[in-house]
Amino acid sequence: MGCVCELTATMHSTSEHVLHLPLEMSEKTTIIVEGMSCGHCSNAVKNLIEEVEGVESTEVNLGAKEANVLFDPNATTTQAIIDNINSSETYKATEK
Repeated sequence: MGCVCELTATMHSTSEHVLHLPLEMSEKTTIIVEGMSCGHCSNAVKNLIEEVEGVESTEVNLGAKEANVLFDPNATTTQAIIDNINSSETYKATEK
């Protein structure tokens, strides 16, 4: 039985290892985000989400006022992502 993780080594000027989790090891959450009114707002929310370590991908839907987030549950939680959005004091995020 082999390891379920994929380890990809990427060589730059310094040695760097990137761990890609299989999708079955990732978690997906939908977060409701109040306070978005334009494209700039949705980009700001996307940036707030992506700065949380462990977030793998984010899709922000301005019309639905939602963000779909794929993350590593070993590195972060839905609540940590919500807390980071709410730290801006411009947006109000809750789990759907």
